[in-house]
Amino acid sequence: MGWLPEEASGFRGIVKDLKRRAPKYVSDWTEGHNAKTTASIFFMFFTSIAPAITFAELLATTTEKIGVVEVCLSSCLSGMVFSVFAGQPLVIVGVTGPVTILTISIYGMAKALDISFLHFYAWAQIWAGLMHMAAAAAGLCDYIKYITNFSCHTFGMLIAVIYAVTGAVGIAKYYTRSQSFAACLMETILALGTTLLSLYLANASNWVVGNEKFRTFVSDYAPTVAIVIWTGISLVGRADDLGSDLTRLNVPRNFQTIGGRTWFLNLFDFPVWGIVLSLVPASIILILFIFDHNVSSIMAQSKEFQLKKGSAYHLDFFVLGICIVFTGILGIPPCNGLIPQAPLHTKSLCVVRKEKQHGVTVCAEIKQ
Repeated sequence: MGWLPEEASGFRGIVKDLKRRAPKYVSDWTEGHNAKTTASIFFMFFTSIAPAITFAELLATTTEKIGVVEVCLSSCLSGMVFSVFAGQPLVIVGVTGPVTILTISIYGMAKALDISFLHFYAWAQIWAGLMHMAAAAAGLCDYIKYITNFSCHTFGMLIAVIYAVTGAVGIAKYYTRSQSFAACLMETILALGTTLLSLYLANASNWVVGNEKFRTFVSDYAPTVAIVIWTGISLVGRADDLGSDLTRLNVPRNFQTIGGRTWFLNLFDFPVWGIVLSLVPASIILILFIFDHNVSSIMAQSKEFQLKKGSAYHLDFFVLGICIVFTGILGIPPCNGLIPQAPLHTKSLCVVRKEKQHGVTVCAEIKQ
């Protein structure tokens, strides 16, 4: 099998990843607990939950089969499994913009074929998960060495555009709903206010007010503080007077699916030809995740972060495949490495030392 990397084929890549990372596993849990760790937890929660809810609302509107609970459950289960068993736990996984677009496309395929969307979606993920495990065993992740920083930044730009467009479309939709103009304006102010305040506070490290510890604290908790403040604003004064006219997230009181179906699908209550045909979207998921997940992993392990414990691309992709099989069985969206959350997670844990060079303040060193 000369087309495979000799050092990685036949599970050798996974075995090497395990040997490299196993001695460091205990220290992953025992080292590095400090104030930045706590700040990073809140930072990643709010920067992950906000887009997840946005994508969940889009899926609920389009498919009427997947909603907030399904997306949050997928992110929760995949995140826990990946953080415990993967070799690079700094990578944050969740439901991405491309996955949302692909899910809507699969829904369109199922509707055109007049078959059950959830069963078609489930089998596509099961096949894709098995393909991920086979690809990891064959060492295909070894080819990520050909991915350049230009490719990473280009893909990151694509994700940023998806977020920006989704946000802009969401604000525009405020004015198409049957609600008062005052409520539309208030929702716009809340959205823009949260964004601008978060950006302003994130730049606190460059302020001249307060000492370095205070500025670092404000910068670390920027998204958390911005969301809390503007959520509070929406609940007081004239904003609260708008009452039900102000659109809020509709979260079920009970832990259940959007349509009340059972969590585990009867996978074999589906035509055989549909199971076979689901190999087509499964292949697309594989191709997407080979690039998307590994790019997020590369960016989370950028040289500027000076990580010392080594990578585990093959092991991570194998664990990701297991997660996709389980999300498929549950009929919920698959997860993979998030951009920009993955590199931002690593950056939020870094301690940056600044010094002056030729009269200019620069980042001289980054310490984990």
